[in-house]
Amino acid sequence: MKRLSDAFDELERGGPLAGKFTELKALSVWDEIVGRPVCECARPLRIRSGVLYVATKSPAWSQELKALEGNIRRKINAAIGEQVVREIRFTCRQTEPATQAEPEMKDAPPLAAVKLSDDEQDFIDDIVDELPEDELRDRLKRLAEKDKKLKRWRAQGG
Repeated sequence: MKRLSDAFDELERGGPLAGKFTELKALSVWDEIVGRPVCECARPLRIRSGVLYVATKSPAWSQELKALEGNIRRKINAAIGEQVVREIRFTCRQTEPATQAEPEMKDAPPLAAVKLSDDEQDFIDDIVDELPEDELRDRLKRLAEKDKKLKRWRAQGG
């Protein structure tokens, strides 16, 4: 098992975890940056190659947020202290609170039924446990757990 100090050293050196950790930080500040009214109508999905993908409630919300993209992008990057988000793409989709499970597929178990191994859980805990801010630590932990579960769920046919 990797020691926590080694994991943080790897993050600081820009090891393979550094990019994912920074992306998780960027996703975790969305609510704070855009505020409650926008959170109810738009939620971040993922970041890939510097592009933040955001699901919106309607085409009108996508258009409105596209007009604010530069401001939102600058605030996210400033909040995390790095230029991680270079573009934001808004797409109209059914938005759900982040705490709800993914929809069930016919042959796959529901996402909520997917369990992490002790090693996976320990690894996530080791990465986030010493973060100074409780809210950030909790959000990053939930995001990392959901990401691991979602990958396993998809592998199982979801």
